[in-house]
Amino acid sequence: VAYAHRNLVIHRDLKPANTLVDADGNVKLLDFGIAKLIDASASPDAADRNPTVAPFTPDYAAPEQLAGTTVTTATDVYALGVLLFELLTGERPLRTRGLPSAQALALLTDREAPLASRVAAEKADAPLPANALSGDLDAILAKCLRRQPAHRYETVNDLKLDVQRHLAHEPVLAREGARLYVFGRVLRRYRWPVAAAAALILALAAGLAGTLWQAHRAQTQTRTAVAVQAFVTDLFRANSSNQKDPIAARATTARELLDIG
Repeated sequence: VAYAHRNLVIHRDLKPANTLVDADGNVKLLDFGIAKLIDASASPDAADRNPTVAPFTPDYAAPEQLAGTTVTTATDVYALGVLLFELLTGERPLRTRGLPSAQALALLTDREAPLASRVAAEKADAPLPANALSGDLDAILAKCLRRQPAHRYETVNDLKLDVQRHLAHEPVLAREGARLYVFGRVLRRYRWPVAAAAALILALAAGLAGTLWQAHRAQTQTRTAVAVQAFVTDLFRANSSNQKDPIAARATTARELLDIG
């Protein structure tokens, strides 16, 4: 598939029937009958105005194929994700065969593909146990099967490298962006409640900041007043204790008191 993409060809119908393995373990990719040649000179706007509609297998089709929008190399990445999901679990992530295109598109739009480990845990005859799929492989499959093409692997080679990292017990890139992707999806899905909550939090924070500033200012003024009062009291007390003659003490002027202070 990567070789086809490098030669500007999108297969558009990747499925088990078109994927054979010979006796030596070499994979053969068949049936390029509905493949599409990528026009590198065409603008994205032109592709959007003239999407190429062709027959495809619904169970392995990406959402953009069902919607009749622009097909890219990410479409083949999605189909490879379905193949890998079926290879590891014995089940396809979302069954759309037999459904009208509108219902199939609604299914892919409203539901995220389930975790492979969860599907394997519910199958007694799953090819691999659930604990072997949780973590890296769950993240790799989820990245392949995301509904937005831009959020899938950019190239088939990126998918291949992540699988190789998993086999080599190295960190896979799919897990690094998974949390950010989920957080972004939650924000997009609940953007108005989140925006309202954010505005409320900002308003509360501003009110709290104003209250704290006023409280701090009041405390500062109180401390200043107390300090001035204590200073003046100490002046009179010091003058009274330092003067043995009460009459002389009472005759001390304010200016003299300040000089003493």
